[in-house]
Amino acid sequence: MKLHFRLTSVKQKYKMMRGEILLPINVGKRIAIIGPMASGKSTLAVKFGAVLKIPVYHLDQLCFLPGTFWAKRPEKEFKKLHDEIISHDSWIMEGNFETLLPQRLSRASTLIWLNPPFWRCVFNFYKRFFRKNRHNTTYPGRLQNAREEFTICQLKYIFIHKFHRKILKKMIKEHFNGKVFCVRHWKDVKTLFPFRKTHAEET
Repeated sequence: MKLHFRLTSVKQKYKMMRGEILLPINVGKRIAIIGPMASGKSTLAVKFGAVLKIPVYHLDQLCFLPGTFWAKRPEKEFKKLHDEIISHDSWIMEGNFETLLPQRLSRASTLIWLNPPFWRCVFNFYKRFFRKNRHNTTYPGRLQNAREEFTICQLKYIFIHKFHRKILKKMIKEHFNGKVFCVRHWKDVKTLFPFRKTHAEET
């Protein structure tokens, strides 16, 4: 099971390799995707799922109750759902939730870290909010019937991600031995060969 990545920059095991390269990548059957809010995690997860025929799980949908203003499930219930899914032979899971990240990393075969610039995440979030409210559209990973607002609090979650990078790197080094790919620009992700002909939803 191979996917071909043509990237202008790939950070693997924290060593940057520059220049356009073609990597044949065996991503395995358990893929974790992390990154700041509105970085494209859900969209990428859906695209991978369509290509690899692997179930996709969005952590926001597991952690928060549908039809609410992002009210959380009881912590034990959320952890049980999370741990049950990662015990399966194949899954694609997007989201951070650092308290549960170590056990997810210990099971994952591949980790993809989307790390776009702050302004790009803000633009993506505003575009998502605008489309939903003006055109009644949805996006991958959306919490069912949840109310959404473009607020300073939402921007805070995008901004603080950069301060969590050291924590994430430490967790990865301690709990993960698979392939790590850190992608800075979404245009690099769009050049993933198998995704060009899929019909996955866009953010």
